[in-house]
Amino acid sequence: MKTNQLPPALILGGTTTALGFARSLGWKGIPVTVMAAFPEHPAMRSRTARKVLSADPLDDPERCLEDILKWGRREGKKSVLIPTLEEFVKIVSDHRRELAEHFYFRLPSSGLVESLLDKETQYSLMEKSGLSAPISVFSSGPDFVYRATDIVGFPCVIKPCSSHVWRQVPGRFKALEIVSTDELARAWKELQPLGHKFLAQEKIPGGDEYLYSYLGYLGKGSIPIADLTARKLRQQPAVYGSGSLIKSVEQEDILQMSRDALKKAGYLGHVDVEYKWDIRNESWKIIETNIRSTSFVQLAVSSSIDLPWVGYLETLDQDQPLLPRQRNDVLFMHIGWDLQAALSEKKNALSFVAWLRMLAKVRSFAILNWRDPLPFLAEAFSYLKKLVRRLR
Repeated sequence: MKTNQLPPALILGGTTTALGFARSLGWKGIPVTVMAAFPEHPAMRSRTARKVLSADPLDDPERCLEDILKWGRREGKKSVLIPTLEEFVKIVSDHRRELAEHFYFRLPSSGLVESLLDKETQYSLMEKSGLSAPISVFSSGPDFVYRATDIVGFPCVIKPCSSHVWRQVPGRFKALEIVSTDELARAWKELQPLGHKFLAQEKIPGGDEYLYSYLGYLGKGSIPIADLTARKLRQQPAVYGSGSLIKSVEQEDILQMSRDALKKAGYLGHVDVEYKWDIRNESWKIIETNIRSTSFVQLAVSSSIDLPWVGYLETLDQDQPLLPRQRNDVLFMHIGWDLQAALSEKKNALSFVAWLRMLAKVRSFAILNWRDPLPFLAEAFSYLKKLVRRLR
């Protein structure tokens, strides 16, 4: 089937992940629409897609579902549906039958989606599938502080079990490092009334450079249609943040262990599995499994593994392009995040000069693209406003 005969794509979510999908598909001639709850998100400014606002998928999932269905009915023909955030994945998973009348999509089974959305069941599932998880204690059981002190010890890290829900909480953190029982008790006293489930996890030594990711797309029969591995060089904030500087690196053991575990679990669709190398016993520990692609999907595209295009075609049961091996040593950067991370490492002018030298080597960007400049210009203007407010 020719590209101009292929159906439209509706991308759910407006983050940098959605932007990578919109650019990949839009530049191939696929009619793309991005639907998101927040108009300021980068994909909502891209010239590669139409934009539609939806209700917030966390605050009002029923109205958000109706927004998606309304778009599908108005389109008049079945389109490819691509959720790029967990909250959208859950809506699609919970309402498969209704949405299947208007859309093609690929997701893991409903039970697998629910298991992977909660780190307690996620870790249990991944360990049964052959991966190793850090020592963790969950607040769903009694005497959380006592058990965490006894089983995990210190230093440890507190994390939310459902990150996509926690992201909506004011003053949220991705992870909180704890060094004593008293500090853990104080933190738990503040967190418990919020009504979220948390875990206390052993702190695996080593910096951001020990973090690796498996990014892939699995088709029918949990067969990996395309995948690659990457190494994080820097995060914002450091250690427990989001990847801001990442390099494509072929790590064969991660490729194989991820493929095996996901096949055993019966996984289907886009996935991101993050690992950390534990120098204490020279083993890989799983940090988390995301039931979607991730903010550095553009790195995959720049490394010759066009995951958005592969996933789109497989959803339609179309023939796949013959992909080369991933290109290694391609540098990816989220400029706004990475500049903050670099300046926080050494708060002086020299760190900025070093950052500029690194910037010159980058070949893949989360937002910056001269063919589609508005998302980056909007982000730069936003950072400038923040800087002015701080100076005032």
